Amino acid sequence: MNWIKVSERLPELKQDVLVWENGEFYVSHRYDEYEYRRKTFPRAPKYKYPVTIKWYREGEDDLGSINPTHWKELPEPPKE
Repeated sequence: MNWIKVSERLPELKQDVLVWENGEFYVSHRYDEYEYRRKTFPRAPKYKYPVTIKWYREGEDDLGSINPTHWKELPEPPKE
């Protein structure tokens, strides 16, 4: 599969994909920051946050720290 521009089409939320940013690639997925806040802070007041979609880079503590330009689906794992 070819690289897809983020500006043309996005992967599904929480779908692990390969992303390209600044000459490097990572395994990543998009997430809904509002959903993340509700799960992380269940006792927090229930504000209506705007939908904010961010990218999560595997192994990073700083959620939303990347802004890839391209992505592609991960290949199927090998079959014995």
